[in-house]
Amino acid sequence: MSEKICLVIDCGRPGVRRKYCSMHYQRFMKTGSPLVGARTKTPEDAFAKFAVSVAGGCLLWTAGKDRDGYGNIAVYGRKTRAHRYAWERIYGPMPDGMQVDHKCWNPSCVNIEHLRLANHAENQHYRNGSHRGSKTGFRNVYDRGTHFQVMIGRNGKQRHYGTFATIEEAVDAAELKRAELFGEFAGRG
Repeated sequence: MSEKICLVIDCGRPGVRRKYCSMHYQRFMKTGSPLVGARTKTPEDAFAKFAVSVAGGCLLWTAGKDRDGYGNIAVYGRKTRAHRYAWERIYGPMPDGMQVDHKCWNPSCVNIEHLRLANHAENQHYRNGSHRGSKTGFRNVYDRGTHFQVMIGRNGKQRHYGTFATIEEAVDAAELKRAELFGEFAGRG
């Protein structure tokens, strides 16, 4: 009778549990994938192995991530963010004072078409929706009991941009003002 071998391609060890070798079975039980944890020799190997295309055009980083969902990759012994590595492997080192911004709002996306350079302020303005503590659920819209107020922060100062009878009017006004103030970095409300 022939010996069963591990299901993982190029492994070659005997398959002992669920058709995996002991190492791949332990990885599967711990992480849900027999491949997670396998080391790669170069950042390019890691990128080829852990960047996976999904519907919507995103190229998702499936290896290690930080608590905010940003992918981590080791580049010659130094840990860096995977989306930064994706940018720098195509365009070279980032200029001082610049950050890589996700146009798709997906922190684990490493698709170069979904990334762009932005300064810190632009990156902060380009948000997808309101912050967690928002009582209205909309960016820059505040419920004042009998009316709704639009206030937008820029250059360290909050400015008032109108008072509205309905939340819909306030949301529309906030979106228009953000587009005027921040252009392509206005984000969604």
